[in-house]
Amino acid sequence: MDDFRVIWCFRALLAKTNPYSISIRFSNILKFIFIFDAVKNPCLLNNPALTMTVLIRSLTLLILPAFILTGCHKDEGKFTPIPEPLVKPVISFTFTGANAWAPAAVSFSNTTTHAAAYKWNFGDNHTSTEGNPVHIYAEGGTYIVKLVAAGSGGTDSSTQVLTILDAPTTLKIKSVVLTGCSFTNSWGNYWDPTSGPDIFFKITDSDTTVLYDGFALIDSNSAPAHLPLVWSLPTAYTIHDFSEYKSFKIYDYDFPDPDESMGQAGLTPETYTTAQSHYPDSIKINTADVFITLVVKWQ
Repeated sequence: MDDFRVIWCFRALLAKTNPYSISIRFSNILKFIFIFDAVKNPCLLNNPALTMTVLIRSLTLLILPAFILTGCHKDEGKFTPIPEPLVKPVISFTFTGANAWAPAAVSFSNTTTHAAAYKWNFGDNHTSTEGNPVHIYAEGGTYIVKLVAAGSGGTDSSTQVLTILDAPTTLKIKSVVLTGCSFTNSWGNYWDPTSGPDIFFKITDSDTTVLYDGFALIDSNSAPAHLPLVWSLPTAYTIHDFSEYKSFKIYDYDFPDPDESMGQAGLTPETYTTAQSHYPDSIKINTADVFITLVVKWQ
């Protein structure tokens, strides 16, 4: 351009009292006409010293704010995030189901932080990579459980000790409880024409050999109001072989006629020795004819 004009307001910057404005015109030959608000008269014409002073101040006031506002960023508009610090895993876990007879299901609750992957060693040659596993210990013993956790900050491990009890070897029948039966036979007649049935029980094996005779505990002239009938055995009946079938038979005592069978239900103890059906204190053995609950003790 042949010439240009810069208008800048210096109010209260170049003078502390009266505000003013400056008009600077450059042509082929440097000419300055400064018009002050308060005086409104030319104060300078072709004054190089004052020209340079005003020019320096103008450039300073123009460049310095722009420098402050734009900053000194090399890559304008780009953001470099600060990486988060890497933290090692903090391992913590609990478990439930220990101190029980084998086979025992133990549930592990993993409360580890700062980890993304896990490996469990249950101490019985079995492992898992689940976060919260459930493990079945097949045999009794003391086991050292180790958890290894890995995360962005590295790996760490922790161990705990748990105990599983040896599986019981005997099952004792303490009581036989009759909770339901029919008081009429298959023909729809009462068991005894003139009175209620005289009910007792027997325990037999699969060959009908009598193993326990509960006649001494008979409930004479029984009626539905007598139910449940609770026969507490003076001496518990003990079973050692959990794979053997036992039959619990309910009879109506008749004399001189033979005793009449009112129904029966069977028990195979090993059915109740799994981790899912774990050594219950009472066992229900119901059929269509009789409903029986056994009160038992495992040892």
